[in-house]
Amino acid sequence: MIAPDEQMQSFVIRIWVEDTDPTRPTGSWRGHVVDVASGERRYFHALDEACAFIADQLRRRGIDALP
Repeated sequence: MIAPDEQMQSFVIRIWVEDTDPTRPTGSWRGHVVDVASGERRYFHALDEACAFIADQLRRRGIDALP
């Protein structure tokens, strides 16, 4: 049986708006995701970049990530 801690992976995602793009009245979304286990951090401009980082980190651990 696999211990519950081995079945869980933790990531912290922070998302914010930057008002640096004058062509967008509402600003641009930005963020970063941190892999809690490794401490590795990746900044992103689109949510799919965060998802790709998480999937890659899981694959490195032998976990079949999202389809």
